[in-house]
Amino acid sequence: MGNQLTGIAPSQILPVEQYLTDLPDLEFDNSLGSTRFFKVAKAKSKEGNVVVKVFVIHDPSLPLSSYKTRLEEICVNLKGTSNCIPFQKSVQQEKAALLYRQYVKDSLYDRISTRPFLNTVEKKWIACQLLCALNQCHKLKVCHGDIKSENVMITGWNWLLLTDFASFKPTYLPDDNPSDFSYFFDTSRRRTCYIAPERFVDSSSRNVEVTGQGQNLDLTATGEVKTGDLTPAMDIFSAGCVITELFTEGSPPFDLSQLLSYRNREYSPWKILEKIEDTNVRSVLDDWFKRERENSWPGVDVLNAIKETGVFVVSVGRSGSKEETLQWRISLTLAERSLVRSFNDTQVKVYAALKMLVKHELKPICANITSYIVKNVIFWVFEKRSGTVQRNEFVGILLLTLVYLKDCICFGCLPNYMIPFRNLLRGLLSQVEARALREHLDILITEDSNVLLRCPLVYKMAELLEDALKERLLFRKLSEELFLAFFSVPPHEFDKIEHSLHLARNPDECFQKYVKLVLPVIREPNPFGTFPLLKTMADEEIQSRLYEGFSRGYDNMWME
Repeated sequence: MGNQLTGIAPSQILPVEQYLTDLPDLEFDNSLGSTRFFKVAKAKSKEGNVVVKVFVIHDPSLPLSSYKTRLEEICVNLKGTSNCIPFQKSVQQEKAALLYRQYVKDSLYDRISTRPFLNTVEKKWIACQLLCALNQCHKLKVCHGDIKSENVMITGWNWLLLTDFASFKPTYLPDDNPSDFSYFFDTSRRRTCYIAPERFVDSSSRNVEVTGQGQNLDLTATGEVKTGDLTPAMDIFSAGCVITELFTEGSPPFDLSQLLSYRNREYSPWKILEKIEDTNVRSVLDDWFKRERENSWPGVDVLNAIKETGVFVVSVGRSGSKEETLQWRISLTLAERSLVRSFNDTQVKVYAALKMLVKHELKPICANITSYIVKNVIFWVFEKRSGTVQRNEFVGILLLTLVYLKDCICFGCLPNYMIPFRNLLRGLLSQVEARALREHLDILITEDSNVLLRCPLVYKMAELLEDALKERLLFRKLSEELFLAFFSVPPHEFDKIEHSLHLARNPDECFQKYVKLVLPVIREPNPFGTFPLLKTMADEEIQSRLYEGFSRGYDNMWME
């Protein structure tokens, strides 16, 4: 329906019961509330109590039939699910369109503040059911679109039912005009906002008429403009907000202004999350934050930065488990990325060298020795080692990582760095593979510094003349600074620059835009660290050295 509805002024306002008089199978009971978008009533039918939502038709040209068809498809798809109640019937009259669903007395919003109050076990049970409801509908290619505590119903025996699937509401909303949000989503007038941040787009994104139907456009994508459909990720964000409200005794993590600030990286709901008494729920990182560290890595500033990041919940279960389809996995990508970005130059080189050794020496023996395992080995070694990692310790620390990996394989246990009770090697290695890996790691460790020659890149570099090696190293350093500079611009500039680079028609135009938009920011007095080459080289020299490096295949050498 998009923005077609928000500007229409009603010519006549009637009480909700007036719209039910032409329905002989329903008997009006009482009103459940009224907003500009919907009038809601409880009614009696032969099958029991039902909720009737009434949309008053002020514009006969609205394409209601397409929305009715989609609602019927959702009803058919979700038939048989245990935690989802779609709208079971839709009726279109001359003056109004009506939606029916089963009546449930209490929403989660009501239940949180009703005695007897929910205990911790009951809250976890409700949270589990909400995730199961998402899994059920997403497996059937159905997204909800408006998950909030008012749309999560709770029965007398704490069974959860997800209701009011909102396929007819807009996917994308303007970020500078709250009227659409208020009209479609703020039905409770609480001003809470659990809409995923990516659904708020720049004010230039508008809902327009496409083949006679108002559809939401995704103007955040490059290339051809396409209709904006709901995604599971949008629902997962909203569900996380509901779970937060559940465990904080009804404290909402976001209102509209806070969510828009969160979208712009100017707000974090961490203070709300700290109200959760159960540390296992508050953060899977809680034990990691409090872990005693005798050494300097990671530093306090890194820990504080990670506190401001979130976690992802992905619908991926443990492979081979009988309950794989019901299991979810917590992804700590943002926290791990912050840790890697805190590495100094020597730590980065140790990480790169270990990845190369694993790729060329260990993966042929066992494909399950992945880059994620390498990353966790690196984290553990850096944390356990005392003092700052110095340049002259590169080889010694690299050998330490090989020894640590060998010990983990011997014991069959590599604790996840962030959540130590997770064993990353569980079920991954056969006895034959474990024995072969231990034997090969023994060989690598005894080779000492010569182990680096097993890396094809290092071996090639060892054969180069001094001048040729300097050229390649300069290309590498320049490429790294260009890459890091792009991600060091202020957040309010980043999206604009990224969009401009996406519009470049060829590499030369992309580079010219990069020089115009990124380098002036980086060349200001040391805003985000030093970029010596970018600050001292002229634009023409940077472009010349890059083109020469690419033409000679220097980039392929580093990628091997």
